[in-house]
Amino acid sequence: MKIREIHAYPDLVLYPPTVTRPFRDRSRSLCNYLERQLRGSPFVTKGFSRVCVVGTSKPKDSPIVNSAGALVAEVPFDLANYQSATGNRWNELLIEILTAGFAKADDLLPISDLQAGIGAFRGAGYVNEWVHKERKFRAEALKAELHCALTTESFVLRLRLHKENHLILDQKIQETIPDETVFQRELNDVKIIEDEIRVFDKAGKVLWGKPVAALG
Repeated sequence: MKIREIHAYPDLVLYPPTVTRPFRDRSRSLCNYLERQLRGSPFVTKGFSRVCVVGTSKPKDSPIVNSAGALVAEVPFDLANYQSATGNRWNELLIEILTAGFAKADDLLPISDLQAGIGAFRGAGYVNEWVHKERKFRAEALKAELHCALTTESFVLRLRLHKENHLILDQKIQETIPDETVFQRELNDVKIIEDEIRVFDKAGKVLWGKPVAALG
């Protein structure tokens, strides 16, 4: 099995949803980044596809693989530290909790790949950015990119249009909370229909459109 998901969150039994949900959302920027970094890894797990690092008051010494196919590693958690942290400090605290969890299962995880991913995330300024889709419209001499940026505070989808290697449009299409269950349904395609460039969500709804002639 391959690692498909990486999660970090406070103990769901000890802490209320008012604590666990915001933490989960803020953690998705780095966790999603690591998930994407591992997609090309040849590493095969021993019966799990999900890694969960859980912050708790009395962590168990050893990780377990549960019946849901998740590797669970518990680590010490200080709620006050996370609630008072902002910006890069919050990301570094998250890196600490993930690194501690990964270390507990170092014989079960691709540690070098995970460490490289964390280093790359730092180098990118703690921002997770990628191109969801790229299309070339040769008749109009346009290249379109659906550009995604995921931070601890939000997910932003932008349409970037290039003509003859020049950026002619950088348009924000959507902004949501940093939660894949929310923003993934906004990610689908960009097309030119009836001389208008349009961005569609997965349900086929037009999120944004503009006549090609008006692009300049």
